[in-house]
Amino acid sequence: MSAHDDVIYLVAPAGHPNFGDEYIAAAWLRTLARRRPRSRVVLDCPNPGLAAVLHADLHPRLTVTDTLFRLAEAARDGIPEGDRHWVEVARRAEAAAVDRAVLDDVAPRFEAGLGLLRRASAIHALGGGWINDIWPDKSVVVAAASAVAEQSRRERGGRAAVRLAATGMGLAPAGLYDETMSRIWPRFDVIDVRDEPSAAIVRAALDAAEGGVAVNSAPRVTCSGDDAWVVLGSGDLEGNGLGDGEGTAGSDRPIVLCLQADLLAAADPDSADPVGRLADAVIAVLRRWDVAGRRVAGTDIAVVEAIPAVDQLVWREIAHRAPDLADGAHVVRFAELWDRGLPARPGQRWLTTRFHPHLIAAARGAAGVALDVHVHSYYSVKHGSVVAAGSCWPVASLDDVPSSVPGPGMDDGDVDRNRARKAATVEEVYPVSPVVEGMVAAAVLGRRVGRRMVGKMRRQ
Repeated sequence: MSAHDDVIYLVAPAGHPNFGDEYIAAAWLRTLARRRPRSRVVLDCPNPGLAAVLHADLHPRLTVTDTLFRLAEAARDGIPEGDRHWVEVARRAEAAAVDRAVLDDVAPRFEAGLGLLRRASAIHALGGGWINDIWPDKSVVVAAASAVAEQSRRERGGRAAVRLAATGMGLAPAGLYDETMSRIWPRFDVIDVRDEPSAAIVRAALDAAEGGVAVNSAPRVTCSGDDAWVVLGSGDLEGNGLGDGEGTAGSDRPIVLCLQADLLAAADPDSADPVGRLADAVIAVLRRWDVAGRRVAGTDIAVVEAIPAVDQLVWREIAHRAPDLADGAHVVRFAELWDRGLPARPGQRWLTTRFHPHLIAAARGAAGVALDVHVHSYYSVKHGSVVAAGSCWPVASLDDVPSSVPGPGMDDGDVDRNRARKAATVEEVYPVSPVVEGMVAAAVLGRRVGRRMVGKMRRQ
């Protein structure tokens, strides 16, 4: 098969849009444009229209579809709700993906899309915290994809015919759908996670696999961190939405907020206003902070919208309760964020509930405080992984945040260490020749040195 006939099939929750998910998808697409420029790259995601706009031209042969996500939705039809609902949906989606007779009953419209999946030499579930108990429908997507990989291996001569990989996975919380995951994970060649709890979840699933996992076909389990490190800190491929917002109004502000209104936990089960409680806590923080010895003003603040509308609800409540903090503040709407990148730099102080702004801003040398105010301890693991990567930001609860002192971001050694771990994962999944790798490494090193010099000049 020629390189031009090769199909690489990516599966990701892109197109919502959510800044972190789009960052990861863009990072892999730009990397594949360098490592596999002649391959046809398919991005299967729940919102292909928006994803096609956001990721246009990132790879010269990109196709965007929603085959697997729509198949997963169609497979639910007629299966009763209950404890085993998602387990049975996953089995039905797997059967439909590999058996045309079953597909005719479930979703015959998707036969052409599944045909494209069957041609793939690599099926790759991109990273993020999307395969866990919070979103059980996503396990159905991965079940169907991995079933097709198994079928293609049988038809095309063995396991080496289709490489099945998952990278940068955040799998906590888990436990409700272990039966499905214990069936799925042994099919993979590489399972890379972003935190130790996720590594433990994968190992437990493999240990529980029916019939065990043969040593010669056991997946390689690694923990190389979040998939943002595919490009983050590289000094390369970091333009547009992966850039640092240089030259924008947001990058000039010494204080940056990113405050979500989704997945918030109420301290009191009877509380109906978690948004208001978060707004009050942030106001208390800003009243304690100062800028050059004076009180924080609206002109000091940038507000990042990582998910359109959702990330403005808390800010609007702050503006209502403390109008002086809103006067002159700059809201970095998602469209601006994706056009110019996250406005993170040394010398800033960040206050964020979201994971990827914590990771990226800390990697770029900003100080900050991460807020852990979410359901299911979902973000406790996420923010903890950034601390493990080298961030010295405190991770504070709603009660603790008013007294929290911003901690420093990562140093150059932390960034280099995290980059090297993820670079090894990239090379394992999509190897290139030593000559090409050397040329790329030299070019990247030059850009990294240049960016570091600029960063040091800014800090002086």
